[in-house]
Amino acid sequence: MSVNPLESSDDSGINPQPHPPAVAAWTPKKWAALAVVWVVLVIVLIWMGSRIGGGLSPEERAAQERVAQERAAPLAGTSAAEMATAKVGDLRAADLGKGIKLLLCGIPAGTFTMGCSESGWGDRRHEVTLTQPFWLGRTEVTQGQWDAMMESRSKPSFFKGKELPVEQVSWNDAQEFCRKLNAKSLLPDGMQWALPTEAQWEYACRAGATGEYAGNLDDMAWYDINSGGTTHEVGTKKANAWGLHDMHGNVWEWCADWYGDYPAGAVTDPVGPGSGSNRVDRGGSWINGRYCCRFACRDRGMPDSRGNLTGFRVAAVPVGAGVPVGGAGEVKDERVVPLARTSAAEMATAKAGDRRAADLGGGTALVLLGIPAGTFTMGGAGSDEKSCEVKLTTPFWFGRTVVTQGQWDAVMGSNPSHFKGKDLPVENVSWNDAREYCKKLNAKSLLPDGWQWALPTEAQWEYACRAGTTGDYYAGNLDDTAWHSSNSGGVTHAVAMKKANAWGLYDMQGNVCEWCADWYDVYPAGLATDPVGPNSGSSRVCRGSCWCDVGAFCRLASRDWDTPDYRGNNLGFRVAAVPAGVSRR
Repeated sequence: MSVNPLESSDDSGINPQPHPPAVAAWTPKKWAALAVVWVVLVIVLIWMGSRIGGGLSPEERAAQERVAQERAAPLAGTSAAEMATAKVGDLRAADLGKGIKLLLCGIPAGTFTMGCSESGWGDRRHEVTLTQPFWLGRTEVTQGQWDAMMESRSKPSFFKGKELPVEQVSWNDAQEFCRKLNAKSLLPDGMQWALPTEAQWEYACRAGATGEYAGNLDDMAWYDINSGGTTHEVGTKKANAWGLHDMHGNVWEWCADWYGDYPAGAVTDPVGPGSGSNRVDRGGSWINGRYCCRFACRDRGMPDSRGNLTGFRVAAVPVGAGVPVGGAGEVKDERVVPLARTSAAEMATAKAGDRRAADLGGGTALVLLGIPAGTFTMGGAGSDEKSCEVKLTTPFWFGRTVVTQGQWDAVMGSNPSHFKGKDLPVENVSWNDAREYCKKLNAKSLLPDGWQWALPTEAQWEYACRAGTTGDYYAGNLDDTAWHSSNSGGVTHAVAMKKANAWGLYDMQGNVCEWCADWYDVYPAGLATDPVGPNSGSSRVCRGSCWCDVGAFCRLASRDWDTPDYRGNNLGFRVAAVPAGVSRR
């Protein structure tokens, strides 16, 4: 993570750069003497950091931890009702195995003022209401806790120590940790592990305070003045009013949200923007000055970026509370409406920005986006992409992401994928398999009368992918929107980790190719209205490219095809909700 120019021990955030003195007359001996002085100064500063820091000794910290663990009730014996009524002072201990515990503090619902400035820097003050209690890690995730969950992976941290915060972990890595926690079934039904939203993080950090810090910063934080140039064992500084340690300093902490300007006016249960290129991190670190350790200070990084300044802490939140879990980009916001409460008339007037969530059971949802009727130019420069005008007369709804392995398993009770992960796209599925999935969805009666689940036609797919654009890609930089051969690392990735298109659809380029309803053939000449492809053929269309394709195959118009029974670890699909009776060959 890059260091913000404002990360200075000077509260003004200004780091003046005066002209250096002339050095032409300096001799090698003078330079050597200066080097010795610098070495001595660094040693003195490190020694002073260890003396000034004022943290607990290892023995004092161990005693404090014993008291906390003795006071904490076992998470295994906590009911969903108790989790849903968390209050300040509540403490629960999750057993990660091998003698490692993770302590959670209860955080009540409430309202607070988030941000610091009236305008500018994207952090304007605004009122936030959090309607549901949640639980937050008493400390940042330690290297011991990381190892207990991720033992098959290498130890990522630069500074080594079981009780030091884990660092050099990306946002994606933190999501993987949450996935593994969720797989252990440590929480009661209806709760899940996740990164906190930015609003949850600042609310818990403030713990009712309204200034810039929870107390005397030297008592609360490891930062540039007292850290000695290293991280420190968690919990050795004073906790805030709600019992949380290291919310200021030590390491920056990843939050769930995409980074963006705060909204104007009051908001309820915010989850940040629907898409972006950087994820939020908060709290400052061992190398930063006071400015970056303020309650309201924000930073950001690419989801795959790692550095020894950045770690995370976990939250336990209600399922469906709007937090992306384990990489899934199915972020709930105030515009999402349950599909069960949607009428046929509302389905028939879909427009860009409309969102509906289908409940597949077991805490798994499938989010659909509204796609309006319209006309566009389909095709491109390829030999089988001869451009034609296409008119779609009926609005439809389209999966916000490709079908994930979690969504597949919720309906089919199995997982055929080569690359395993609940929030990875399902692959190794044939066209026939995808159709069977749609049949089972239709049997669940999730849609209003007159509507059905289906694969999109090829025309619907390209229309939704373009989202009003006319070039080869729906954003300028393919790396921002797609997992392809140059950035995938030879694997699929959790859905919705890249930037969405203008209509909010993720992974329309790259990750996995997507089956369409049509038989494959050349496009018709002239205007086509609601085309559904040829009447017969030997191969079905697939679109969108995959993790192993080069950039040229990720173009919006690029086409591929395979036999209906073919399966591969580069092939998946997304579902559409369309009017019943609309032709599908």
